[in-house]
Amino acid sequence: MKADSYSTRSDEPSGLSGVIPRALRDTSGFQRTDWLSFGATTLLALAVYLLTLAPDVSLDFSGIFSTGAMYGGVPQPPGYPLWTLWAWVFTKLLLFSGIAWRAAVSSAVAGALACGMIALMVARGGAAILEQAPDSQRLKPKEEKWLRAVCGYAAGMVFGLNGAFWPQAVVVVAWPLSILLLCIVLCLAMRWSCQPELKRYLYAAALAYGLLLTNSQIEFAFAPAIPFLVMIGDPKIGRDMFWLRAFYFWPGWPEF
Repeated sequence: MKADSYSTRSDEPSGLSGVIPRALRDTSGFQRTDWLSFGATTLLALAVYLLTLAPDVSLDFSGIFSTGAMYGGVPQPPGYPLWTLWAWVFTKLLLFSGIAWRAAVSSAVAGALACGMIALMVARGGAAILEQAPDSQRLKPKEEKWLRAVCGYAAGMVFGLNGAFWPQAVVVVAWPLSILLLCIVLCLAMRWSCQPELKRYLYAAALAYGLLLTNSQIEFAFAPAIPFLVMIGDPKIGRDMFWLRAFYFWPGWPEF
């Protein structure tokens, strides 16, 4: 099968009874166009972040986070162990400028990768939307590829350059890495939905979500939405996760 080509077979492997559109289910995952959108968005977002990067220690918790990154210590409770390791690597790899600037580069890289992940998912989801259009209204294959790539790029850059995320991606803070991990969870879940029989992507998404919780406990609020995402690929697994959530969140359970 060539890159960006889509099959129209009518048979479905057993067990693939989810609600994911056939345009996604009949392909092997992300295509060349999607990765092109990912690469272009990541590089441009990173360039913008590096040009606007805080040159030294800024306000808020920048000082304690920079110190934690330098010594591989605990900047503040609850500790942010994954972010500390992530930023510490940049303080060792970059051998110029101050520690605060090096740690800020780690935020810029994480933020740029998050923008690229968003572009990747939007470009891939565009295939499902275009597949639903009648043949008489379809664009040429080359035009559809460019449309998907541009839409993914636009989505990633709109997110990356908005007033809420951009200021966080140019200073020393743990939030950009948390957003990157959340995007990885969604990206792996989307990849698994393409081929639900390959559960390794679902397991990888669960691992990424566990790592996310070590970096930002506020993302625990995202947990109730996970079964809905799983149901897109496999309603049976999603149902089992609903039962597990109901047991875990049973009223009064912490009292026992």
